[in-house]
Amino acid sequence: MSSPYYRREYDKAITYGEKAVTLAPSHSGATSRLGRFLVLAGRPEEGLPFIKRAIRLSPYTRAWRYL
Repeated sequence: MSSPYYRREYDKAITYGEKAVTLAPSHSGATSRLGRFLVLAGRPEEGLPFIKRAIRLSPYTRAWRYL
């Protein structure tokens, strides 16, 4: 079974992302993924703050080059 993200089930991916951020609010990976899911679901105004927060949490992560 693949992830909801890969099946383009963004609403389900957002639900999982929100739960992950609730459980680990300082985890930059979970925070950035939630932002990405929101952007892909057509909700960029909601997703961008999560992406910015993830960058603040971990500013030197190399993954930010791919956002």
